[in-house]
Amino acid sequence: MAKNTVSVLVITYNQKGFIAQWVESLRAQTTPPDEVVIVDDSSTDGTYEQLQAISKKHGYTLMRTPRNSGPSAARNIGLQSVHGDFICFLDGDDYFLPEKITVQKKALEKNPNAVLCYGDCLIDKQGTILPFNLSALMPLNEGALFDQLLSRNSMLLGGVMLRSRLAGNHRFDETLMRAEDYMYFLEISKKNDTFALVKEPVFVYRRANAGLSSQRLETIACNEEVLRRVAGWALPKPQVQLLNDQKTIILAEKVDLLLRSGGAGSLAALRELESLSPSRSRQWLLRLLHYNSFIGRMAYVLFEFYRSLRHPRKNQDELMMEQFTR
Repeated sequence: MAKNTVSVLVITYNQKGFIAQWVESLRAQTTPPDEVVIVDDSSTDGTYEQLQAISKKHGYTLMRTPRNSGPSAARNIGLQSVHGDFICFLDGDDYFLPEKITVQKKALEKNPNAVLCYGDCLIDKQGTILPFNLSALMPLNEGALFDQLLSRNSMLLGGVMLRSRLAGNHRFDETLMRAEDYMYFLEISKKNDTFALVKEPVFVYRRANAGLSSQRLETIACNEEVLRRVAGWALPKPQVQLLNDQKTIILAEKVDLLLRSGGAGSLAALRELESLSPSRSRQWLLRLLHYNSFIGRMAYVLFEFYRSLRHPRKNQDELMMEQFTR
């Protein structure tokens, strides 16, 4: 392969209905990829059979996991087979915008020490493109990547173009069913946090079933596990503070979700939140939750009403976050 080649690694699982869209997005790239590797994670809906015909037609490399093993295992299999100097990742329900490879390849060529280039994304919520980009919710700025990731899990895998030489032999953690990409970014940026940033959107992220509390709680649990592991990295004090700040934000969201879904487990989460950030604790709510979950839920409603009186107008960030997570 020539110099500065680009490989695209696609993983799929039971996403037959989205294949045509992401294949077309690869075909429409203003700079075509030099290699496309697809790993199907033992789909059962005919995805793999359809991919066989498409791969033969377009010269893509197609592999299949021996059993359904999750996104990390599928990506790790693919990483063993890609050969490009730069690697893009694509999940089987998302798709690239036409300039994705062109703008990110140029950015990495201009920044030879950058381990990756990150681009913004559009958000597809149940077939509707939201009227703002992801960066409006989770901004990244040029500078030290690791510190920014400690503050917030603010990157999506589809927005990344990775320089394989600097990324080395890093692999996705197969024990994490969610937030595995977050762990991957943290491990890479811990060793090299120089990165390139393009402001324009480079892919479309399909946000499906975002309103399910159970799924969001699973994601929160995986994020908490990632932060627990990172806390063992002997970080300097300023980075420990960044880590604790993010733990506080995650715990606050966890408490909200638990209370909205019945209150079970919310007392323990509130106590943990209190230990991290007394200023954000809800001591009176804690006392009420000691009695029963019904009173706890009523207290939460009253708390929200009280907060709405104090802050009757939500700011733009809050309104956008509601659209994204509802």
